Amino acid sequence: TAIYVRFRLQNNELLSKLLSQTNLGNIYVLIWTTTPWSLLGNQAVAVNEKSKYLFVKLSSTNDIYMVAESLLNNIKKFVPFSNNQFEIIGNCLGSELSGLSYNHPIYNDQQKYPIVISDHVTDELGTGFVHIAPAHGSDDFLLSIKHNLQCVNAVNLTGHLNCPSIESLHGRNALDTSDGIQAILKHLNSDVLHHYEFIHSYPYDWRAKKPILILGSQQWFIDTTRLRDNARKYIVDNVTIFPEGAEKSFLSMTAQRPYWCISRQRCWGVPIPAFYTKDDRKELVINEEIIEHLIKCVQQKDSIDFWWSSDDIKELLPASMHNQAENLERGKDIFDVWFDSGSSFNSVLKDFNCQADLYCEGHDQFNGWFLSSLLLSTAIQSRAPFSNIFVHGFVVDKNNQKMSKSIGNVIQPSQMIFGGGKEKFSENGFDVCREWVTRESYKPQCKASSDDLNKANKRVYDIRNVFKFLIGNLYDFEPDKHSISNENLAALDRYMAYRLHQILTTYHTDFDQYKMYHGLIAVEDFLQGDISSFYCSVTKDRLYCDPSDSYLRRSTQTVFYLLLKCLNERFAPVMPYLAQELHDELSVIENKQKKINDVFENKFTFLNNELCEIPPELASAMSIVLHLRDTYHGILQNRRPILFDILLHLSDRAKLQFKQLQDVLGKHPSTVKLNFWHPLEELLRCSHVHERSLSDLATDLTGENISSVDLPLIDDKFNYIMKIQYNSLHSCPRCRLQVSEKENELCVRCFTYSQKCIFKNKIEQQQKMALSFSTANKFLLNNQQILRSVLISSIRYKQRGHIPDNLVEHHRQSPLGKLKAGAAVGAFPPKNDTDKELRSTPHDFKYVFPDFLPNPLPYLRDRILERLERRDMFRRRQQIDIPEFYVGSVLAVTSADPYAPNRRHRFVGICLQRERHGLKHQFTLRNIVDGLGVEIIYELYNPTITKIEVLKLERRLDDNLAYLRDAPPEYCTFPFDMEPVKLPPGAGVPLNTIQVPITSIHWQYKWERHDLKGVLLPPLPRSVRKAAKRYAEPWRQWDIMRQYRTEIHDDEKAEIYEDIEKHKEDLAQYRIDSKENVKITRARPKSGARKAIFNDSQQSNTSTTQ
Repeated sequence: TAIYVRFRLQNNELLSKLLSQTNLGNIYVLIWTTTPWSLLGNQAVAVNEKSKYLFVKLSSTNDIYMVAESLLNNIKKFVPFSNNQFEIIGNCLGSELSGLSYNHPIYNDQQKYPIVISDHVTDELGTGFVHIAPAHGSDDFLLSIKHNLQCVNAVNLTGHLNCPSIESLHGRNALDTSDGIQAILKHLNSDVLHHYEFIHSYPYDWRAKKPILILGSQQWFIDTTRLRDNARKYIVDNVTIFPEGAEKSFLSMTAQRPYWCISRQRCWGVPIPAFYTKDDRKELVINEEIIEHLIKCVQQKDSIDFWWSSDDIKELLPASMHNQAENLERGKDIFDVWFDSGSSFNSVLKDFNCQADLYCEGHDQFNGWFLSSLLLSTAIQSRAPFSNIFVHGFVVDKNNQKMSKSIGNVIQPSQMIFGGGKEKFSENGFDVCREWVTRESYKPQCKASSDDLNKANKRVYDIRNVFKFLIGNLYDFEPDKHSISNENLAALDRYMAYRLHQILTTYHTDFDQYKMYHGLIAVEDFLQGDISSFYCSVTKDRLYCDPSDSYLRRSTQTVFYLLLKCLNERFAPVMPYLAQELHDELSVIENKQKKINDVFENKFTFLNNELCEIPPELASAMSIVLHLRDTYHGILQNRRPILFDILLHLSDRAKLQFKQLQDVLGKHPSTVKLNFWHPLEELLRCSHVHERSLSDLATDLTGENISSVDLPLIDDKFNYIMKIQYNSLHSCPRCRLQVSEKENELCVRCFTYSQKCIFKNKIEQQQKMALSFSTANKFLLNNQQILRSVLISSIRYKQRGHIPDNLVEHHRQSPLGKLKAGAAVGAFPPKNDTDKELRSTPHDFKYVFPDFLPNPLPYLRDRILERLERRDMFRRRQQIDIPEFYVGSVLAVTSADPYAPNRRHRFVGICLQRERHGLKHQFTLRNIVDGLGVEIIYELYNPTITKIEVLKLERRLDDNLAYLRDAPPEYCTFPFDMEPVKLPPGAGVPLNTIQVPITSIHWQYKWERHDLKGVLLPPLPRSVRKAAKRYAEPWRQWDIMRQYRTEIHDDEKAEIYEDIEKHKEDLAQYRIDSKENVKITRARPKSGARKAIFNDSQQSNTSTTQ
């Protein structure tokens, strides 16, 4: 029930000044309230100092009412204002009303109740005047503290009116409309101008399903105003909070912390040791003697329960107060639990000077445990109870909703570790969950979904694979015996040791600052980027193809061992099981007499001082090399780097720097492998590097064409222009480098090494050579292709007369050696490119020309038919320009209507699929037209197609299965007037990486997903099993990579590519000739000739269409 009730103001001089009148009648402030029972506890009326208030005079009674100007229309709806018999006689601001007083409408006593100013008064509802009951509202209570108002409870703990002075109201039900509310309205009588039913929000207990009445009560408080300033000072001066940025919110909460109520009314907890007199005054009795006595009792009884269970109150009092026991009763209040936990430092940390190094909790504890501990420590020991605070986030579900039992989205840690649950977690294990927690804990919300755990699982799996590679290459390495000294490490290995030192420094700095996530990410990125993608890739040739005890191989193994030791110890706090497993393997490698069982018993391994710094010339050299590597691989895109030579066009200044770079990288004589592969080529993974001058370029180049590298530790730059060309040599079957003179023949290094492993006995029978190999060389025994190459190379050397004693010298005298021998180590003269017999096939050949690929099923191939189709395809390409496009590109295709020759159809869409072979090759376009999905399958060589335009060149050629068939509409919607998207000059084809999941198949087809472990069910016929296999892998029919997975022999691929390249040259010449013929024909046209030309053209088009 909502009521409008009037409070009569007491006439004084202030009212006379406001109205400029004397002998004023009754003046009332009009109050609107939805809780009539709270009027019994009214102690003041609040106004907004900025609001404008009106004095409204009724003509019928001459009574004057005050109401906010903006809310005047609210009171016009009820009597006595509804008949408009009133006039406005004055106005004032709310600030001018301060100092007025009124009479209470219920008690009718002579006490003066004040009008006060408050910001919480608004002009949205009511009258602009708010009655203040301090015992029944938080805003009212804070206002009562400010203005020293009494806190009077209008109701008691049973929900009945508390008004002993008025018998007609006392004891009635406060919320019952027919009881307490009706009695209040009757008692107010004419002071109630209007009442009605009103629905509004009010506190409610959802467990008890009952409304709540807010009451004032006697409680214990801590005056935080005397502690806040010092607490803020301790935070700023002595406390570090992680993550960064959280300090501001903590300081703000500390500054705004109101009075702290430390007492609660519960039947369990730590009691407040206070006594009260039994008379009506309830005076407090507490002193130090009482507290000391209770402490002794707790120590004797080993429990605090005696405070509640003791029947004799004398047991709770010291002997000196036993004579007062009959007049005292024990208090029933307990301490707030935040007071308990906030004071824990005073007992737990006694041995540590009552100050912790770290407090760790969720971000909700800024206003809880963190702040309560800080305030109590400030009061007790005048300092903060902690030196550092680490704040973590909260785990939420995949929809970013907090964990709730009622919603049913609680995720158990065991589900994340062992699998299962509603999220259907896979079995991740402890290490994966710990890695996920370390990376996500600093975020306010840590999303726990199967996708996020799968990503963490993949990261841990990748880490394990890198460690597997490193330790697998230490199978013949003994640290004490085979390690290379720090000063003798090869340039690359020295650089990687220095990078390891940098990462270890970052790791310890971050962990010391409790940035565990940052340190972990730095180490993981180093492991996956610098080590796996770069270092392991570059050193594979050393590890696999060099002699087992070679300098370069031992140098790399030395650094591998350092990487394993240092990184494993850093991963141990996060992934202890993986670290322990690797630790056990390292213990075997180290041949320790006494095996250490626990990885955590080791101290951290740090590098020697020699490895913590590198010479400036090595830093500059590696800076140049890494920049050259990025440039080179950016040019190649997806092609094999080892197939190409690099032409470096350098300025005169850069030539000197390049010479120094080669000297630094090839400082040790063993770093140049038989003078055929320089360390620079090893780092770049190219075939050879040729140094040229900028003046050798035919075109003029501006400064924008020149790449530049800033050299560290040296105030200088390295300027260059890079070009690439195919290498003319052949791939060695053993090391795969482009250094062999003939196809399928070993290079000199591999042949030399192989000869050491071959021949204990030789038997020659009828032009056949039988060879006996050392059984220790398992590499040759397990690789038939390399074995065949060794045999062929040996026979060829025998046919030439003999196997030379000095293979290196023999190699240098050969044509290949003469071509590559230079004045000094690292000099690379230009090569002759005229020895090419057949054009090399580019890496992306099958992506650019999938229509020229043959049928992947060998038994369905017809070589003659393929060549005939290829010729017809070339002829068709003379008639229409077929541009380069891929699955994922946006195309516009214009086609002729076979039934109406003059009509053209143009369709725009994204290419979903390219399939079939030869003249039957077709591609599918999709677009959304008027809300409906439209797909059109075009035959690429169909004569009705007149034009193919590429509006947006993109490709989806990653090795993952991409399900464009089930792509959402927003992915496949394109305007028909779409403008072409131009790529920057020299830019590669962009890769579209959007992954669209395929729609799940029907439940009845999922039975075959169960792994039967080889068990075959006899009742199932073969056709059913075949269909089940097809349904089990529905993505195969949408596999856009299937066409590109066709593999044919390299010779055949090169032959097809040769035909395509020849056709492109013929096509270019054909179009040049066609343009010249058109110009000659149009030079002097006659009417008849023009007509003849038109008719010929029309006939030609007609025949083509037919």
